[in-house]
Amino acid sequence: MREINENPLLFFYSFFFLLFSPFFNESHRKVRAIVREFTDKEIMPYCHEWDEAKQVPRLLFTKCAELGLLAGLAGQLPPDLKIPAPIAGFISPKELDGFHSMIICDELTRCGSAGVMWALVGGLGIGLPPVIKFGSHYLRNKVVEDCLSGRKTICLAVTEPSAGSDVANLQCEAKESEVSLYHCST
Repeated sequence: MREINENPLLFFYSFFFLLFSPFFNESHRKVRAIVREFTDKEIMPYCHEWDEAKQVPRLLFTKCAELGLLAGLAGQLPPDLKIPAPIAGFISPKELDGFHSMIICDELTRCGSAGVMWALVGGLGIGLPPVIKFGSHYLRNKVVEDCLSGRKTICLAVTEPSAGSDVANLQCEAKESEVSLYHCST
């Protein structure tokens, strides 16, 4: 039988049982408590209704942004990025680590709805990080703040017969349409 100090995964799981973990500190415990309370009060009572309607209200995005949860779900943020509120009310982008983000996701999933969870997390987790990391200064200024404030949502849409889910080998190109409201893929 392995000792607890021989298996690094046990350090991760020990947090859930309030045992010692070298990866978690008091800020992680505070984030868990804050997001748990938010999920219990702002999401769980309405979750079934939203699932049935197949729609999450825009107000939920705004509330998440005001608590800094949207920024906490967007991955590693540049230190100079303006966010609408400190993450979970007290963490700066510089202090944010992957464990904080994991805790936010973990607590939000307690609502029991994959639809609600993906509405909040999906685009921020896979659509916004490429814009933050590779987008021009102009594009980041146009998109990131609105997404992190809950005013806009974002996604990563991929469909191409030759690439499947291999995003790195896509051959299509998006061009702005004549009416400038949409982009057409060719």
